[in-house]
Amino acid sequence: MIQDQRQPSDGADLTFDPDEQSGNALLRALGDPKSRAILRATTERARTASELSEELDLPLSTLYRKLNRLVDASIVEETPRLASRGKHPNQYRCAIEQVHIRMSEEDEKFVDVDVSPGPEQNRILRH
Repeated sequence: MIQDQRQPSDGADLTFDPDEQSGNALLRALGDPKSRAILRATTERARTASELSEELDLPLSTLYRKLNRLVDASIVEETPRLASRGKHPNQYRCAIEQVHIRMSEEDEKFVDVDVSPGPEQNRILRH
């Protein structure tokens, strides 16, 4: 675990842990039912925002906000969809296969989140 110790001007000790921040982002994203619906819809194949908006009956503004959170949490990948003509819209695909959450019985503040990448991913994401 990487920690950055910072001393504020009042002398209090603050600890910033980037792994904890990304784990929290992941848990927030997974806690949202509409975000989970996006993950289910993008598991089998990549879809554009327009396709997802129509399939899930979500306004594009809401969908993009949720997609940004999922992409930022590294559980959805965003890539351009190549088209023979016109624009190349971005497409989204679920990038994970499993999420494991472990909590400590001794330290109620300790939460460990491990993410297993999907079959097409060749990297391990550890939060």
